[in-house]
Amino acid sequence: MYKPIFLRRQISQPVLLYFNFKKNGLWMDVGGITNFDYQEIKEYYHIVVISMPKTPLMVEESELDNQYSYSIKLMRN
Repeated sequence: MYKPIFLRRQISQPVLLYFNFKKNGLWMDVGGITNFDYQEIKEYYHIVVISMPKTPLMVEESELDNQYSYSIKLMRN
């Protein structure tokens, strides 16, 4: 079945697809598109997320800052 592409590009902050929390395990952020109903969108579109350069697919909880963000400072180390 042909489906158009839903393209999301990250421009301001690196947004990961997955976080691995010690207590809760793997959590999916879907590259910052959780403000959309991506479960419904994927029925009609192929979802493509373009991350900022050097943004990993997944990080451990210890790599996040105190606001649970993956900061650019951490990314440069």
